[in-house]
Amino acid sequence: MRTCRTTLGAACLLLWACGDAETTTPLPPDAKLPGPAERSGFEPEILTAFDTATASVRSSPTPANWALLGRIYHAHEQLLPAIDSYREAIKAGDATNRTAHLMALALDEIGNRAEALSAMQRADTLRPTNPTSTWRLGQWLAEEGDQPGAEATLLRALAATPDDFGCQLAYGKFLLDSGRPQEALQPLARTTMIAPNVPYPRFLLGTAMQQVGMEQEAEKQLKLGRGSVPSWPDRHKTDLDDLVRGPKAELSRLVKVSDGGNPAQALPAMLQLRERMKSDPNYHVQLAKVHRRLNQMTKAEEALAVALELQAEHPDAIYQLAGLKHQRWLATPDRDPGNPFLGEALALAERSIAIRPNDANSHAVRAQVLASMRRLDESSAAWMLADSLDNGRQKFEFMATKVYIDAGEWDVAVQRLEALQQKYPNDLLLQREFGLTLFKAGQLDYARAVLQSISNRFPEDREVQAALKELP
Repeated sequence: MRTCRTTLGAACLLLWACGDAETTTPLPPDAKLPGPAERSGFEPEILTAFDTATASVRSSPTPANWALLGRIYHAHEQLLPAIDSYREAIKAGDATNRTAHLMALALDEIGNRAEALSAMQRADTLRPTNPTSTWRLGQWLAEEGDQPGAEATLLRALAATPDDFGCQLAYGKFLLDSGRPQEALQPLARTTMIAPNVPYPRFLLGTAMQQVGMEQEAEKQLKLGRGSVPSWPDRHKTDLDDLVRGPKAELSRLVKVSDGGNPAQALPAMLQLRERMKSDPNYHVQLAKVHRRLNQMTKAEEALAVALELQAEHPDAIYQLAGLKHQRWLATPDRDPGNPFLGEALALAERSIAIRPNDANSHAVRAQVLASMRRLDESSAAWMLADSLDNGRQKFEFMATKVYIDAGEWDVAVQRLEALQQKYPNDLLLQREFGLTLFKAGQLDYARAVLQSISNRFPEDREVQAALKELP
């Protein structure tokens, strides 16, 4: 009998947790549900999403349906109806971490920190657990002046998920903001190992190093984090992107597909958006980028021409056209430095720079064109200028040296690579390039020492092994 009661209790608990499995009474037809005060500014797809989710709530006001309605409003930045929907979900029995967490974020966005704190404290107790709720709560407690509570909360987050990037980053910044840079070094260094390509932790680590007197290492980290903005990973918030509707949202998703290496998959759907987005120059620029990736140069140029008809000084269209002209030159059989394609590309790159003087990529495409014109010193200087403006860690400083490597100017390349290698002694790929360039420059003894060291690290590297075999 005891076993039966236990089984029955577990079954009831499962039924309650599912929520949607319960029978619910439809809301009265005249029941007023949350929604935006003005609907005229929304795309048809967005209104359809609102209406479909509202109809689901009206016919079956379950916790899950209320929560989904809240997320749809939240995804489209309709914070007040989102909050109202989240509240109804919780009143209906929603006990998920996600709903409480998102309600806290929405409340904070409208400036209601007190209620946001309460909601995040609730989220921190709910399952399935989410470390983001804990460290976010710690951040807010610190901002409200509760330093002991903040530190205890952040340490609890770290104890539960020591390898979580957000936990390490939040705790490291807390220590830095609390005037404890020496203690901040360890968690911030850990973030750079967990996510080496994210610049913001590099900026924080460099700041901490600077404050404890590690000037040389601080300079490197601050450069790697240059221009970064605070970025805090939040899966619940990121998941809202999947709910956004409308042609601009669809274009954004298709751009991600193309940027992710699938331009052929993105193109048909992107072409279907043409009629609705024909007056948006950014659409035509993105379409041109997809055509370029598919080596459809004529179509890419046609798309950029439309973008420039719509906006004559559209900087991205001009920049893309400069790159396209250079790409067309690269496709010519003789790659004549006097080919008109190069002159057009250079003029377009300089026009792009005139509009956006601090755009690193425009300076980079100018550097590429100058290298193709065999104007090596100018190209190298352009790469260094691009590097000084770059916030994306694109290794433009190395490209300033690669100009001479590609041109076979081995002695100049060796000098520059030696300086770079001393600046970044732990960069193994840079050491590899240095060793191979020493070999090509005829500095064989030095090349042997460097290449042997690299060979020990990368025994399968065929180019390194071939160079070692050729050494006397």
